[in-house]
Amino acid sequence: MSDARKTKAELAAELQRLRARLAVLESRSVAVHGAADARFNPSEHFRAVADYTYDLESWIGPDGRLLWVNPAVERLTGYSVTECLAMADYPLPLIHPADQPRMARVLAEARAGSSGNDVPFRLLARDGRARWVAVSWQPLQAANGRHLGYRSSIRDITDRKEAEEALQAQRTLLDGIIAHIPCGVYWKDRELRYSGCNAEFARAAGVSTPAEIVGKTDHELAWEPEQTAWFRRCDERVLTTGVALLNIEESERQADGRVAQLLTSKVPLRAADGQVCGVLGVDTDISALKAAQVELCRAHDELELRVQARTAELATANDQLRREIAERVRVEEALRISEERYRHVAELTSDFAYAFRISPDGSSEAEWITDAFARVTARSWAELRPARTLLDLVHADDRSIVLRSVQLLLAGKCSAAEFRIVRGDGELRWLHNQARPEWDEITRRVVRIVGAAQDITHAKRAEEEARQHQAALMHMARLSTMGGLTAQLAHELNQPLCTIVGNAQTAQRLLKADPPDIVETRAALNDIVTHGNRAADIIRRLRDFLRLQRPQPVVLNIERVLADIAALAEADARQHDASIDFGVAAQLPTVRGDPIQFQQVILNLIRNGLEAMTALPAGTRALTVRARLDYASRVVISVSDAGPGLPDAVAARIFEPFFTTKPSGLGMGLVISRSIAEAYGGSLWMTKNAERGVTFHLALPSTTAEEEP
Repeated sequence: MSDARKTKAELAAELQRLRARLAVLESRSVAVHGAADARFNPSEHFRAVADYTYDLESWIGPDGRLLWVNPAVERLTGYSVTECLAMADYPLPLIHPADQPRMARVLAEARAGSSGNDVPFRLLARDGRARWVAVSWQPLQAANGRHLGYRSSIRDITDRKEAEEALQAQRTLLDGIIAHIPCGVYWKDRELRYSGCNAEFARAAGVSTPAEIVGKTDHELAWEPEQTAWFRRCDERVLTTGVALLNIEESERQADGRVAQLLTSKVPLRAADGQVCGVLGVDTDISALKAAQVELCRAHDELELRVQARTAELATANDQLRREIAERVRVEEALRISEERYRHVAELTSDFAYAFRISPDGSSEAEWITDAFARVTARSWAELRPARTLLDLVHADDRSIVLRSVQLLLAGKCSAAEFRIVRGDGELRWLHNQARPEWDEITRRVVRIVGAAQDITHAKRAEEEARQHQAALMHMARLSTMGGLTAQLAHELNQPLCTIVGNAQTAQRLLKADPPDIVETRAALNDIVTHGNRAADIIRRLRDFLRLQRPQPVVLNIERVLADIAALAEADARQHDASIDFGVAAQLPTVRGDPIQFQQVILNLIRNGLEAMTALPAGTRALTVRARLDYASRVVISVSDAGPGLPDAVAARIFEPFFTTKPSGLGMGLVISRSIAEAYGGSLWMTKNAERGVTFHLALPSTTAEEEP
C-alpha cells in the first residue's frame, strides 16, 4: 500500500514509531554526551530526525531557492528530492493553479522574513491529483544575525478539509430547509431561552431577524400573558417527561395583531449523552384551512337549500323538456332534408368522398361513397365492393405511394397523396386524395377513415406543359450561351483536327519509304488517336450541353462537374485574354441535381464574369472559381471577377426577369440560374467584393448517406 493510500490509523502508528525512534536517539545522545563527545554529531542526528518526519520539511534560502527538503515530498507530490531541488521557484510549480496567486504573495512575505502558521492551500501531485495541505514557516538566522531564509513545514490536511466541507454542506442544507420551510421553527435551551428560529417564526414573534431572538424568553416577546404561560407549560412538560407533544391546535395573536390558528408540535432536543437539553417547536399556520372548513359548512347548508329549490324547479323543467323533445324531432327532420340536399350537391361535383370502417382485425369495409366515384373512375362501386380491390385502380408505379398513405392513416395520422388511377376505359387520371382517421379513445385504435379524392388531371397536364416550357427556355439559354462560345470551340476543334491531318500525311509519307519507317508511323498514328479522342471529347461535352432532355437528378461530384466546365470555359477565357483559377476544397460531399443544368448555371456565371472584365487591361483579367463547405453543410460554388462591379440600382434588379445590362441580352440567364438552384433546394445570390468586382454564390444542400448510391 502506497503512502497516499494509508489510513489514519496507519499514519498515526507510523508517527508514533517515528516519535519513539526520536526519543531513543535523544536518550543515546544524553548518555554518550559526556563520555564520548567526539563521536556525537548533532547535525547528523537532527538530519535523521528531519528526514523521517512525516510532514514535508524544507529550507528556502534568502534568494527563494530550495536548499533542502526531506523525503516526505515524494510521498505527498510524487516528485523526488532531486527534482524539487532543480526547481527554480519551488514550491510554486507544485501549488494548484487556482491557489498560486495567493501563495505567491505568502512566499514573498516568507522570503522577506515573516512567519506564519497553518495557511491552507492545494498541493498538486505529479499524477494530477490535488491534496489539501497547511504550511507553517519561520525565518532562519545565523549566530551572527545573518538572514538564512526560512524553514517551512507542510502538513497533509485533506481528511480534515473533506470533513469540514461535508459538515458545511450539511449545515447549509439544514439552514436552507429551516429558512424555507413554510412553518415557524424555533428551538430553546433548558432555561427556555431561545437559541434560534427561522424567519417565519421571527416575523410572528415581532423581531426583525432570527438573530434578535437568541437569549430571549417568551415573556420578552410580543405574546399575550395567557399565551406565554401556555407556551411555558407545554415546554416544561416536554423537558420534564422527554415526550413530544404533537399536533396541538391553538390560537395565537401574533406581533402584527392577527390571530392565527396554529397546529403546533414540540419535541425534546437531546445532547450526546441522551439527556434532554432543549425543546424544538414547529408551528404550522392552519388559519386558511380552518376558514375553508367554515366556508365548506356554510356552502353545504346553502347547497341543501338550493337542492330543495331545484327540486321544485324540476317539475317545471320536465314540462319544458317535453316541449324541447318535440322541437328536436322537428329540427332533426329539417336536418335530414338538409343532409339529403348536401348529398345531392356532393354527387354532382367532380370529387368523390368516402368513409371506411376499420375492424379490430385490420380489415376494412366501406360505409358510404358518393356517386361521383363512378364518373371519376368509369367503374361502378359494385365492381369494387371489397376494399382490398380498390388498390387495383391505382397505377402500378404509384401503388407504393397509396400503401404508405394507408399505413399513416392506420397509425392515426392524417394523409394527403397524389397518384394515378386507371379508369375502366383505360384512361389515366391524376387524383389528389386527402383522408383523416377517427380514433377510439377506449380501444386506442383507428375505427374509421374518411376522405375525399379530387380529379387533378387537368392541373397535372398544365404543370407538365409548364415544365416543358421551362425546359425549352433553359435549352434556349444554353443555345445562347454556346452561341457566344462558337468561335472559341471552333478554334479548339481546329487545333486537334489540323494535328490529325498533319500526322496522317506524315504517316502516308513514312509508309511510302523503302523500307517503311514503322516506328515513326506508329508514333504518328498514336498521335492521331490522341488528338482524335480530344476532338471527340469536346464534341461530346458540347452535344451533352446542348441536348434537349428532361432533367435527370443524380448524385454529383462537384469536382468532376467543375472539371467538365473548365474544359468548356478555357477557350472562352483565352478569347477574352483572361485566366480562370479553379479551386475545390478537399473531401467535399456530393450534391443532388441535373449535371447539365448545373453546368449551365456555372458556365453562365463564368461568362458573365469574363464579360464584366472586358474593359480591364490585358493580363489583369482574372476570374476565380471556388468550391467549399459552409457552416450549414452546404456546398457553395463562388465565381468572383475583378471587374468594375455593379451600381446599387443595378445590383438590386439583377435577378429580375428580362432585366439586362447587355445590348443583346435576354435578361433571363440569372433568372433561370436561380430557378434551377431553388428547384434542388439551393440558392443563388450576389455580393460585392471588398476591392473591386462582384461574387456570385451558388449554394446546394449536400446529400445524406442514404441518398448516395
